[in-house]
Amino acid sequence: MNKNLKKIKKLENEDILETIRDIIETDNVPIFINYLYICKGGVNCSPNDSMDLCWVFSKIICKLTSIQCEQYFRIKEINHIIRFLDHPNVRVKECGISVLGNLASNNIQTRELIVSNEKLFSKVLSLFQSDYNTSFYRSLLWLFEVFLKDGWLFEFISTAVDHIYHLYRDQFVINRLIVSYCRAVHYNNNMKYISLLIESGIIQFLSKYLLNIYLKPYTRKIIITFLEYILTSSFLILKNKNRLSNPVILIFEEEDLFTTIKSLSKKNKYNLNNKYI
Repeated sequence: MNKNLKKIKKLENEDILETIRDIIETDNVPIFINYLYICKGGVNCSPNDSMDLCWVFSKIICKLTSIQCEQYFRIKEINHIIRFLDHPNVRVKECGISVLGNLASNNIQTRELIVSNEKLFSKVLSLFQSDYNTSFYRSLLWLFEVFLKDGWLFEFISTAVDHIYHLYRDQFVINRLIVSYCRAVHYNNNMKYISLLIESGIIQFLSKYLLNIYLKPYTRKIIITFLEYILTSSFLILKNKNRLSNPVILIFEEEDLFTTIKSLSKKNKYNLNNKYI
């Protein structure tokens, strides 16, 4: 096992963060992060090493996401995470996303801190414009959902959808994306958000995606529920505001699309409720 891992294994909790800093600031970053990735994926290592690596990884993540860590996060950890995201190795980037996601999911104050750091947030946004593997996008979509919950990233919806087109064979990614959107709409039920969803082309894309004969029942179910939810929410908002928005007019003018969704919904008896949100 790597000597750095042995060193960490012997540490007490309060010493772990400082040691992580020391390792990150050395040339051992790629090796160390690769070990973390192996730990996370459980590949290419013996059962004994895997157990030790899992212990190390859990300790690091727990420490980085602890309340005590927030004072450090304001200064040094942001730069460390940027180094993770800047690294050419996609495994290192993915580890950085995982750490950032754990930090961001703590509370809204931490998320605001991330968004207010222009360098870090710009780096996060640039990841949506890159082509990486499916595993990377699974991690990225989870981070995406964390920020959507607060109403951020509205303007980057279309960018995410563009990349989902290239991952349409991975139904897990599609499901994850839809759940993210459902939760975001649920928390940010406003015309701006729904209009952006419609403009992004996600509704048309998913409507066509429903015709995929290899679609799993659960995926079909969650897509129909999502489309039903968006269209219903649009109608209710328009009715309450007593005015129409151009993007919504466009989607409701597509009678074939609306009829198809309504027909599928009725046929499969997928009623909208919080269970799917």
